[in-house]
Amino acid sequence: MKQGSAGSFYLIGIGLMLALSGAVFTWLLGASFGRARDMDHWKESPCLILESEMRERKIGPEVPTDYSFGLLYGYEFDDEPYSSEHFDLRGNAWVKDATRIQALINNYPAGTQQTCWVNPDNPEQAVLKKETKAPGYSIWFPILFFVGGLGIVVKAIWNLLRAKATANKGEQFG
Repeated sequence: MKQGSAGSFYLIGIGLMLALSGAVFTWLLGASFGRARDMDHWKESPCLILESEMRERKIGPEVPTDYSFGLLYGYEFDDEPYSSEHFDLRGNAWVKDATRIQALINNYPAGTQQTCWVNPDNPEQAVLKKETKAPGYSIWFPILFFVGGLGIVVKAIWNLLRAKATANKGEQFG
């Protein structure tokens, strides 16, 4: 390895890591945006909240209590009855802040009529809250890492090739 080429190999490694990170996060944001866009085709349906409660779990004596939104609602789709426990596509997350769960219970009390969205391709899948398209608006950021990482790789390879050509030219005339 010629003196000075180690830096180029280091830059190639850094560039590849940046490009890979950018590609992974671009894919994740794109997939999330795609799920939200697909939900635009879901059908709105009235639903009845059957259960709305706070669930608690404690996984260890030194660990704070976790809380989750215990939910059950019924709805009809194509004249067939269904039920769901899902607030959104991710399910009902466990959180440390009980006030967040209490706010959901207050917004969706048992016995109230609400609106849910039903997947027409799979009517057993329904949610009370649709996914946001916000990931699609911020997808440009990881794309910068991908493009920048590739730019670093290309520039480092260019420098290696230029250094090799210069060295070969020097050997021919030396």
